[in-house]
Amino acid sequence: MSLKYRDHENTVQGAVYLTLRNNIMNLQLKPGTVMSTQEIATKLNVSRTPVREAFIRLQREGLVEIFPQKETVVSKINLDRVRQERFIRENLEMAVMNLAIQNYMPEDIVKLRKNIQAQKDLCQSKDYIGFLNMDTQFHKTFYEISKQQLAWETIKNVNGHYNRIRLMTTWSEEIIINSIKQHENIVNALEKKDIELLQKEVKYHLEKLIIEKNDIIKQYPEYFELNADEQLYDLSIIKI
Repeated sequence: MSLKYRDHENTVQGAVYLTLRNNIMNLQLKPGTVMSTQEIATKLNVSRTPVREAFIRLQREGLVEIFPQKETVVSKINLDRVRQERFIRENLEMAVMNLAIQNYMPEDIVKLRKNIQAQKDLCQSKDYIGFLNMDTQFHKTFYEISKQQLAWETIKNVNGHYNRIRLMTTWSEEIIINSIKQHENIVNALEKKDIELLQKEVKYHLEKLIIEKNDIIKQYPEYFELNADEQLYDLSIIKI
């Protein structure tokens, strides 16, 4: 682990936070991983102060749990949190699409289609993290077209549990291929200025769950925060 990311202020505190957050989001730091302030400080070659500050920021986002005088643990994926984060994204994104269809320019269509081609290339090379990043950029473009960057920042800051489970679904090539096709359908509807079709395609895309219910939990139960009632949780209601 090394400092590869810088915030807009180019501070050590920001770099430590972004490095840890990125490693949590791409599952390099897996759910349940125990971290110590000194260990992270040594790995990143910084003092303990920026590490402690980063832990506090990550705790506010629900990405770590801090046990005073003991340890800091990467939060396991909480299914109730996943539902709430998806609810925020779906409602904001549907509203954004209504604005995008009124404001897009021809060059926006070109940009979106180039993004989709990049997704195909990343799928072929089996770069799952790269694909997820390109997928994220695809959706971000609609917020830029609609001039709703604050809405995008809101989603980005509260999607830690939702996005980790999204990454896990991209470990299936079938899911990636279907996701790319859905992206193509969304752009086609946008270009046609067909608002009903666009809403239908976006809703389908955000609610589609291809993996059979419970598959993710069955394969990676150690990544999830499960109580007794959730041991056989029905993932079909999450709708990745």
